[in-house]
Amino acid sequence: MNNLIEFPKSKIVRESMNAEGMEKIRKKGMKKYADAVAHDLSSLILMELGNYGIDTEGDDFLRDFVLLSGILSASIYRSMDMEHPLQKMIETTVQIKEFDPDSDERDPECNIPGVERIDINEEV
Repeated sequence: MNNLIEFPKSKIVRESMNAEGMEKIRKKGMKKYADAVAHDLSSLILMELGNYGIDTEGDDFLRDFVLLSGILSASIYRSMDMEHPLQKMIETTVQIKEFDPDSDERDPECNIPGVERIDINEEV
C-alpha cells in the first residue's frame, strides 16, 4: 500500500539563474568566507596575545588591534582577488625592496608619513 501523495508539479517553481546572478552569489560567498577566515585568525591572535601576558583590555590596545584585524582582512581579500578599503593605504605605506638573489629574504619597509621609519629586521 502506497500512502504517498505526490506534490503537484504545477506548484513547483524553479527560477533559472543567469550568469550575473550566479556571479553575485559567488562573490557574496567568497566575502563571507574571507571574513570568517579573518575573524577566526584575529580571535586566535587575540587569545595568543593574552596567553603571552599581553594586556588586551585597554582602549589603546583595542585601537591597534582593530587596525591589525583590518589589515589582516585586506591581505586575505587581496589573496582572493577582492578589494578592501585598507589595500590602498597598505600600497602607499609599505614598499618592498628589490629581491636580493644572494638572500632568501625579502626586505619590506613600512613608511607612514609623520611616523618614524619602522624596520622589521632591526635588532632590538
